[in-house]
Amino acid sequence: MWATAFNEDDPQNPVIADQYGIIMGTSHHEPMMRAHKEYTNRRKEVGAWDYATNKKNLDKFFRDGLERNKNFDNIITIGMRGDGDVAMGKGNDEENMKVLHHVVEGQRQIIKDE
Repeated sequence: MWATAFNEDDPQNPVIADQYGIIMGTSHHEPMMRAHKEYTNRRKEVGAWDYATNKKNLDKFFRDGLERNKNFDNIITIGMRGDGDVAMGKGNDEENMKVLHHVVEGQRQIIKDE
């Protein structure tokens, strides 16, 4: 989870997995077929891992992950945790739950679109 990016370390990884009938997914902290390493490699481009303040860039990041993998069998993790697998947001639980609701709503729309 922390040091590798299955889909980017070798672009043939998802192709070969598919040929062998392997269904890929990502961890609880890696939504929408994007490894954490993919985010850290693009942190300057994507911006803050904060859906409340950076929805547009994060939605694009998530959409790009599904676009890349849409021809393969995947288990798509939805939701969002804080960067580095910590609690999300700086607000109270109620505010964080509202943000998480928007995250899931946005991700479901991206899945539907893709």
